Amino acid sequence: MSGTIERDSYRYIPGPFQYSAGVAALPGFAIERVRFANPIPLAEGFRRIETFLAEQEQPLTAFCACELRSPGQFTDAGFIAVGAPRRAGLASLADEADLGLCRSGRKGLTDDPSFCGRFRTPTLRNVALRPSFFHNGSVRSLRDAVAFYATRDTDPGRWYSRRADGSVRLYDDLPAQMAPFVNREPPFQPLPDGRPRLDDAEIDDIVAFLRTLSDADVAR
Repeated sequence: MSGTIERDSYRYIPGPFQYSAGVAALPGFAIERVRFANPIPLAEGFRRIETFLAEQEQPLTAFCACELRSPGQFTDAGFIAVGAPRRAGLASLADEADLGLCRSGRKGLTDDPSFCGRFRTPTLRNVALRPSFFHNGSVRSLRDAVAFYATRDTDPGRWYSRRADGSVRLYDDLPAQMAPFVNREPPFQPLPDGRPRLDDAEIDDIVAFLRTLSDADVAR
């Protein structure tokens, strides 16, 4: 999806990467979130939705979106090296470097430097309720976490510490020799003209969507 699309009461929000697209209500309207009590087959779910809308005398277009979840967590369960900034107040990197997967002790990983700096991608479920983000808790707001993905490589001085000469110390929570293994594909990779993959409005849209992934019983 390349741009925001509006209907009578809601709009679709474009998603530049996995699990990031969504919908938002237009002014004067609200999106009512409903969840089946138990997992059901996909076709049965859509049949029940159609029946419910007919009972409420609502058109099918009143159904704006759905989350297709397995009973498991909302994550691809992969590993990624995002190059998170070093958290303020930690000991020097020489004394304390958390290298993630290559320090896991798993056979075949420990001696391979390409696994250094990789940490498991957490679930996006209830992500808006977290007090901090990334493996080291270095980012303290959801909006900053999303903005980091978009601007890490276009505005590194916003995120990383500086050396005595004023130059930016890229990926400052990793030893320099591990920097080549940091993920650089989109959304980190800038657009061809050098701009971030997301502008401020798109970051706000993604944050609004991520807030919809909070379970009501947890958010209370």
